[in-house]
Amino acid sequence: MKNTRAVFLAVLLVLTSWAAAACGENPLPAGEDYDFSIFIGDAADPIFVNHVVERYEAETGLNIEPVYLTGGDGERDLERMLDSADPVAAFIVSGGEGFEKALENGYVENLSVPAGTDGALADRLIDHNRLLWSVDGYGLAADTRLLCGLFGLDDAGALIASLRGAAYSEWSDFASKLDAYISSGAAEPVVFGEQSYPFAPVRTALTATLTGVFALPGGDGAMGARFMDAVLREEDADAWEELRGLPENEAYLAARPFLAAYAAGLEDWTSHLAGAFAAGIRGESFVNTRYYSAKKAEEIFMDGKAVFAFLDVGSYKSLAQIDAEKAESLVFLPVKMPTPGAEPDKTEGDGSFVPPQTEGDGSFVPPEESGTEGEAAEGEMPPEVVDDTIVCAPARFVCVNTAAEKEVQKQALDFILQLTAAAAAEQDALQRSAEEYFLNGRARPDNTGAGAYERWYDAAFLSGGLRSWLSDANWTTEEREALILRLFRSWYGDA
Repeated sequence: MKNTRAVFLAVLLVLTSWAAAACGENPLPAGEDYDFSIFIGDAADPIFVNHVVERYEAETGLNIEPVYLTGGDGERDLERMLDSADPVAAFIVSGGEGFEKALENGYVENLSVPAGTDGALADRLIDHNRLLWSVDGYGLAADTRLLCGLFGLDDAGALIASLRGAAYSEWSDFASKLDAYISSGAAEPVVFGEQSYPFAPVRTALTATLTGVFALPGGDGAMGARFMDAVLREEDADAWEELRGLPENEAYLAARPFLAAYAAGLEDWTSHLAGAFAAGIRGESFVNTRYYSAKKAEEIFMDGKAVFAFLDVGSYKSLAQIDAEKAESLVFLPVKMPTPGAEPDKTEGDGSFVPPQTEGDGSFVPPEESGTEGEAAEGEMPPEVVDDTIVCAPARFVCVNTAAEKEVQKQALDFILQLTAAAAAEQDALQRSAEEYFLNGRARPDNTGAGAYERWYDAAFLSGGLRSWLSDANWTTEEREALILRLFRSWYGDA
């Protein structure tokens, strides 16, 4: 079947006029025929896609029209193209609401990957109706060569597996011993389960320049929201928002374990900071983007000052500009945070929690500060949860449109298999690592993207409570308790 570009333009004229104005030319020049079109949107580099298209057209004799949109509401535009007079045969869509809408509206064809398809490519088929295109997430980047140098290893594989599967208490101990080794050149071996890793007795060229464990963008507000994402696991996210419908004292009791875990984890992470010239500390400079922006954190890490950097999967290109060889040796690790409720909480002498009180008029009164820190009664605290997942934004998938003719569907599937294989071959080290998590079921949604507590973090940080806390090198128990209460109030009051 041949379709004239004029028909397709009739459908897309309104949708793409803004793109023509932005780019100086229409992305769909008229006057040529094509066998089918595929909606790329802004999911891939046009130069890369066009190269694959040209190669495929030369091999098959088919003409393919990739559709690029570089602004506006791409998912809404796609919805219109799926059921037009000349529908796109295949499309790349976000795995969030975009995919769910396409699936509910009947535009996602079930796929059958042909026998003999490369195994790695076949593994990208998710639930028989979409191929994984890309994963965007965030976590910790580590240089495998540096990890080998720290522990005198020839291969970092076993250590990386230990780090991924570590409980938070093991991870915290690991960070503390790393810090001690960096500052003094000696420390006790780190232990994960039954596996022990002694430090190398002599520093290498890579380990000698370290100033701290973590390169963190303290001046970047998004960092704090994403750390909360590591506390609130997928099963907690919806319930977290529902708490705001409870009376304030009940909401506090339910929310406090999460906020206490968040505060404890944040304190731990920011106690092992790397700086550009010496060990970093919490203080005014840490919340200043001049010294600890996302870009500065990348530079500190790539300059060999930090063992780990907190960053996004998409950071690879900027990292490679600093040191291409090091960038290729990077691996991705999950962010570890305490399990809510698994740490000793504010307790009475007998280990019971001090609940908030209400005045006679029902107004909220915070817990008294007279309680003591202590071990909770046996069985009251849940065990540590070993979290070996990364948090990722909705992945992108390639789908075949049910509205296209059956023969066109077959042609589109053949093409997108080749396009996906080519894209996978071009992936960088961080993308490969993040996709490994996703394909092995060790990824979970980025709840901050849905606004669950991104606004809360902004309010808590900008109101001065959290910012001043991160500006203080030493925290007392009273200050920590005051922060937890302030975090709660900034979140609950935003309902």
